[in-house]
Amino acid sequence: ARRQATGAAGLVGGWRNLPAYPQRRSYAADDVLVDVDYRWGRDGLTVESPTVDGLLVVAVEPGEVVLELAGIQERFTVRRHGESVHVSGPSGPATLQRVPRFIDPADAVTPGALVAPMPGSVVRVAVSAGDIVERGAALLWLEAMKMEHVVTASTGGRVARVVEVDTQVEPGTVLAVIEEVADGEPGTDDGFDPEQSAAQGATALTGRE
Repeated sequence: ARRQATGAAGLVGGWRNLPAYPQRRSYAADDVLVDVDYRWGRDGLTVESPTVDGLLVVAVEPGEVVLELAGIQERFTVRRHGESVHVSGPSGPATLQRVPRFIDPADAVTPGALVAPMPGSVVRVAVSAGDIVERGAALLWLEAMKMEHVVTASTGGRVARVVEVDTQVEPGTVLAVIEEVADGEPGTDDGFDPEQSAAQGATALTGRE
């Protein structure tokens, strides 16, 4: 970070006007999650780890770090390949997997789930759990920023779960889950019929066929 810093007035990368909260990096190693908090201050880089007390950063250079613990300095070589970080030191080599700071909500939900793209309120629901739907069918309407946004099925299948009317949702909230159905059951055809979808929307709005 120091080598790549381009901050104004010679400030190193990561400098903050409010030093109350440090920055954090997380790594996974052998099924163990390691959180490391760090901050830049007048004395340079300070590292805080919940598992190690009194750790001092003596020097940080591209590909090399010198740490001090209990008065003993140790030198480590660091090589990064993608999201993998390979560290070699007096105790031997270790490989860490960098954990992303931000995770796409779609990666953390059930397959077939449709998530809210924005905060809003569910104002209409056109389906119920157990219904068979085709790809493109209107499932529900989400009101956000004084506009209604229709949420459609991304694939054909059976509705396993759907939110209720008047539910307040945040970005990433699961709105509905569509499960696959066995071959030969209705809804396995992924063809999208615009007229049928429009008819479903009109039925949901008026309550009449």
